[in-house]
Amino acid sequence: IPNPTRPEQFYHNARIQELGGDYGNARQSYNKYFSFKLTFIDPHLRYQTFLKVQEGKSGAREIYSAMYENDQRPIMEFARIILFDSPQRTKMLEEFVSKKPNFGFAYLELSKEFSELRTGVSTIKNLRKEYDYLVKFMDLYNKGTIARLFLDKARLSELVSTVESRIKILEASLKKTENPVHVSAYPEIKR
Repeated sequence: IPNPTRPEQFYHNARIQELGGDYGNARQSYNKYFSFKLTFIDPHLRYQTFLKVQEGKSGAREIYSAMYENDQRPIMEFARIILFDSPQRTKMLEEFVSKKPNFGFAYLELSKEFSELRTGVSTIKNLRKEYDYLVKFMDLYNKGTIARLFLDKARLSELVSTVESRIKILEASLKKTENPVHVSAYPEIKR
């Protein structure tokens, strides 16, 4: 969009420039978009992916730490936190949700901290935590607090569908652990 003036125009240009390999202008367009200080999470997630490719994870973390120094709103704090590595990220997310319990998207990220994908193991304790955080995410989604964090409602719809599927899988796994099969062994009786 030539001569953009509105945030969505800068975001649109950033995405088009990024896809076209014009990374310098894409970064400028992202920065112009963020200067409007909107509270949408998906542009941050997209920009972080872009930065990680360009700068690596530590470079993206440095950029977001600098952005956070100038803008300490919850959206910026959260965006900065998710660039850290576990276990520090887990601790920071837990502290974040204790201070901002209605920032629903944080529960989705926190659930991932206990998933087998991130931990490498599947324990009952981790399954329970992942499940509880996903249920909290869905509760806040159903109350309408998460939709306002998304510019791209289609992306949110995909996320919600994935979360609903994961909750069903976790419910089934947890049910199996609550009702385990008991096997009794008796000594052989000789006749």
